[in-house]
Amino acid sequence: MKRFGLVVAILGLLVEATSLPAKASTYDVTFTGKVFDVLADINVGSNNNVVSMTGTVIGPHGSSIGGLVALSTQPAWTYDNKFFNGTGIPYVSNPGILFSAGAWIYNLYSVETGLSTVYYLSTFNESYNPGDLGKLTVSQTPIPAALPMFLTALGGLWFVLRRRNKNAADTGLELEHFAAT
Repeated sequence: MKRFGLVVAILGLLVEATSLPAKASTYDVTFTGKVFDVLADINVGSNNNVVSMTGTVIGPHGSSIGGLVALSTQPAWTYDNKFFNGTGIPYVSNPGILFSAGAWIYNLYSVETGLSTVYYLSTFNESYNPGDLGKLTVSQTPIPAALPMFLTALGGLWFVLRRRNKNAADTGLELEHFAAT
């Protein structure tokens, strides 16, 4: 009966952990333009600052993304390397995210036009400046939501094994006592 209660408690914790909303700080981002496409993973830290960016630029002279360009190091570009998810709809800031891929620098940015937001990828690669108009799709990476579930299962397994070892030790003491009498 105690094991049944333990199983029910563990299952309850697992269900609770999986129902928590994902507070992902990693996003899968796809920019689809007329000339360039970008497939990237964007990691966001505190204050909506992009911490890292990996992926690929597809198009003329496309290459793997080498990383972010540090702030204030490229005065010819306007960028702030910010990515927002405050309203539940992730978006890139207007100044944009400046990153390198191969020998080129790219700026992924947004412009609000009335009630909608449009996205551009700007680069001096093949003279696409002010930018290649495109569509941005974003999805959250669910790893943070899976972490509580994994830790709960690990804690439940530890509890069951600890209990099993204690029961085995208690049984061993009873056998020693029985053999001594």
